[in-house]
Amino acid sequence: MNVIISSLCNLDINAFFSVFFSAPLMEMQTQHILDVLTYCMIALIFLAGLAGIYKRKVLPVAFRYLETQLLLAVVAELWGQLLMYHQRESTGIFNVYIMMEFMLLIGMAIRWMQNKRFTNVLLGAITIYAVAWCVCVMYNGYDTFMTGVFLFGCVVLSCCYLYIIFFIARITDYPAREPFFWIALGIMIYFGGCIPLFSMFDYLRLHVKPGLRGYLYTVNDVLAIIRYLLVLYGFSFLKKENAPE
Repeated sequence: MNVIISSLCNLDINAFFSVFFSAPLMEMQTQHILDVLTYCMIALIFLAGLAGIYKRKVLPVAFRYLETQLLLAVVAELWGQLLMYHQRESTGIFNVYIMMEFMLLIGMAIRWMQNKRFTNVLLGAITIYAVAWCVCVMYNGYDTFMTGVFLFGCVVLSCCYLYIIFFIARITDYPAREPFFWIALGIMIYFGGCIPLFSMFDYLRLHVKPGLRGYLYTVNDVLAIIRYLLVLYGFSFLKKENAPE
């Protein structure tokens, strides 16, 4: 017994913990968590799309933009996973997707609000976004993630849908019963959360080990899961009075 205790006392604690917290092991653990979260996110997007199809008869016209975005999101995520499985670059897929997502979500906001001043502001934002996206493609190609363009879109979308949330709260007595309230909340949380997250993207990509950088993608998937859970919850409030005329 004394021999065992003395052996434990002489154990190199730093060496012991280095086994569990070594860079390769941490990177592997992070990748495993990221894979689980990514598959959960894809499943939620798919379920939200099915909910939209199930509620199609009572789906407002503005929500058709969301249906299209959900379809594109599933395609982009599955295509990206397939490319990564074959160890090929998937950044180009997501560069195209973020542009289409931005346009569809802005289109949904314009259609739902139907306010001329609000529309003009967002059309100006679309123009800036489109020009910036094209410039990035010309100078950097598709294989470098357009962090600056994505961040601009995040600021525009989070502010846009925050305004819609306050607008719904002002015009209705029970905003929590409004389907679009929850959808707007999910979009605002996701894109608002991405602002600080992706502001660090380039620094982490250049200066931090891959295992640590993977946590950024993990947080992004958590934000996406919250977003699509709220979309699903919002669909549950759709009733006949929400149907398009």
